[in-house]
Amino acid sequence: MTSTTVTSGSTGGAGGSGGMGTTGSTGGAGGSVSCTTALECPDPGNECVDRTCNAGICDPKPKSAGTPTAAQTVGDCQKNQCDGAGKIVSAADDSDLPVDGLECTDDVCSIGVASNPPKAASTACGQGGTLFCDGAGTCVGCNVATDCVGVDTDCHTRTCTAGACGVSNAAKGTVVTAQKAGDCHKDQCDGAGAVEPIVDDTDLPVDNETCTQDVCTAGVPTNPPVAVGAACAEGLGKLCDGAGKCDACLVATDCAGVDTECHQRTCTAGVCGTANTAMGTPLSAQTPSDCQKAVCDGNGGTTTQIDDTDLPNDNNACTTDVCTSGVPSHGTAANGASCGGSLTCLNGACTGCGQPSDCPGVDDECKARTCTVGVCGVNFTASGFTVAAQTAGDCHKSQCDGAGNIASNIDNSDIPVDDGLQCTSEICTAGVPSHPAAAANTACTQNGGSFCSGAGTCVACNAAAQCPGSDTECHTRTCNANTCGVSNTAAGFVTSAQASGDCHKNQCDGAGNIVNNVDNTDLPADDGNQCTSEICTAGAPSHPAVPVNTACSQGGGTVCSAGGTCVQCNAAAQCPGSDTECHTRTCAANACGVSNTAAGFVTSAQTSGDCQKNQCDGAGNIVPATDTTDIPVDDGNQCTGETCVGSTPSHPNLAPGVACNQGGGTLCNGTGACVSASCNDGLKNGSETAIDCGGGVCPSCALGMTCGVGADCTSGACAGGVCVQCITAAQCPGSDTECHTRTCAANTCGVNNTAAGFTTSAQASGDCHTNQCDGAGNIVNNVDNSDL
Repeated sequence: MTSTTVTSGSTGGAGGSGGMGTTGSTGGAGGSVSCTTALECPDPGNECVDRTCNAGICDPKPKSAGTPTAAQTVGDCQKNQCDGAGKIVSAADDSDLPVDGLECTDDVCSIGVASNPPKAASTACGQGGTLFCDGAGTCVGCNVATDCVGVDTDCHTRTCTAGACGVSNAAKGTVVTAQKAGDCHKDQCDGAGAVEPIVDDTDLPVDNETCTQDVCTAGVPTNPPVAVGAACAEGLGKLCDGAGKCDACLVATDCAGVDTECHQRTCTAGVCGTANTAMGTPLSAQTPSDCQKAVCDGNGGTTTQIDDTDLPNDNNACTTDVCTSGVPSHGTAANGASCGGSLTCLNGACTGCGQPSDCPGVDDECKARTCTVGVCGVNFTASGFTVAAQTAGDCHKSQCDGAGNIASNIDNSDIPVDDGLQCTSEICTAGVPSHPAAAANTACTQNGGSFCSGAGTCVACNAAAQCPGSDTECHTRTCNANTCGVSNTAAGFVTSAQASGDCHKNQCDGAGNIVNNVDNTDLPADDGNQCTSEICTAGAPSHPAVPVNTACSQGGGTVCSAGGTCVQCNAAAQCPGSDTECHTRTCAANACGVSNTAAGFVTSAQTSGDCQKNQCDGAGNIVPATDTTDIPVDDGNQCTGETCVGSTPSHPNLAPGVACNQGGGTLCNGTGACVSASCNDGLKNGSETAIDCGGGVCPSCALGMTCGVGADCTSGACAGGVCVQCITAAQCPGSDTECHTRTCAANTCGVNNTAAGFTTSAQASGDCHTNQCDGAGNIVNNVDNSDL
């Protein structure tokens, strides 16, 4: 329903034309009051009726439908206006908002029903929009912790309790998630919301290098090199160079392969390589008298070159020894040529000897001249016979080749002469003598040294640990260029050995000593009280109380008091639960309690139009109670009303004839429908003066029905607004005669008969008869013998 009659009244009084649907008189006699101007007419007492003076008679007229009245209720979503029939009605006005002045509620009109629903939770409110609506109509500091200013960390977390922002700090010592690997420290919470680093010598600075160590020393990360010669396996490397690098070699003999006269291994800057002897370099081992020379080919291999100076020798004085383009041959000496003493050549043979000495040539360990039956010959020593004359330490030995020649063959057991250095050795490799360096750290006693350097020299050290003395965090042995020294840690360096919580720290003094200095960051051990902190003041430890409201969890408490104890509360908002209009948390003597609102108190949160009200039950609960003033929301039907039947919303049908304007209708029919006026709808509507009659449109009305003018009545007579039989006798049925006359008394028709015997005026002269009344209203023709 969208309109409700506020006042009602008739503008026509008893004598005026009246207005449809009026139920009372505001003008007294109405049309019976004479006037010259409207101001002389009585005040209708209704803003929706104008005084008018019509033809000298006061004739109140209703104002046009929709005319607003002066009296209005601000913020009720309604507008008082005229209905066009002289009544004041209330119509929906959704621009007349119910402003409650609260930031967190909306001011809403919905088809004439006012409400102030809460704004959505987290809607900005407060000065500068820095606060938030809680979804129940209240502006609070927060709904969730993320509404609060700041950023959460592992050590500091925002909180939102009962709409108030706060913080919760992680316990001191809580390890944070983000850590810098390998810095010899561990980041943890300091208990006050900040992050503090502490020494963690297990957090090694891993550089993934085999030839360095991963070391933390009192929180200082280093990667010192491992000893020279240590095994490694990075890339193509296999040996550490003592400077942190993994090399393929330290000396050439670390490289794979075997050296020869034409191909030698090399080690340059830790990288293995090869060096080939220049092409054409003669080899030490040669095959004598073969017209060839064994040489290096320049690619690490060997080859032969023609050597026509390497003449073949058959030890026959009667032959010639010739090399021709590398091919050996023996020509025949001229017959008769002397071949020694009295001997001469004959067809290539030396003849004529008496003893071996007569034969040409010279005897040695590999051949001996013979003379057999006057014929010279030669006996050859077996191949491999070692001759007496040798060159010591050349990695070779001279032997007979079985053809009378002395050949130099490889002998790797003929090691070279000791060079006098304890850090080198003597070896032969494929006939080549060398003095390779001993392995690094081999013990030695030369030149004041104790260890071989790996490069053939005896030195004091290869690593600092080989130097005399011991290391401390303030004094470290060094080994630079194989010379021992010391390095003192800079003054102020904090050592790893500390007495935790004594407000002091052991530090280096720069001269290699450890001294004990004041350290106000070395807080005393936790006293077990969450509501005290641990501090150092000029080296003295103490346990003062933490700030009030710091979170705690001891003894059933949740927050710290000003006295440094863990209590349930310092303020009611810190107690568990939440406040309602019926139940409020309290905090007395740091103990939580509750206070319940008196029974019957009506809460602010209500469901509009449910015929109930939410109120407190005195035990802290919100319970519903019947409220017949909380009428239901308009159902949109102008022909129903809104009321409460107990606690049940109801929409009863309005009485027939109430004005409406839905679905083309203009009046309610009493069954909840808005219908158009007609002469058979059973309603008094339109211009009708009574139900389905009168008004100049519908059939005339029967006696006793309401009328405005005579034409409204079947009788044609309207008196006092009611259809009557007559106002004048002429309106009665029938006709008058001299014997029968119609009468109208008290608006009721009657007849008056002339007395019997009365002679009427109409006569037929000379017919011996007279027309007379018979006393019953009839005219009769009686004998009249006098009518000659």
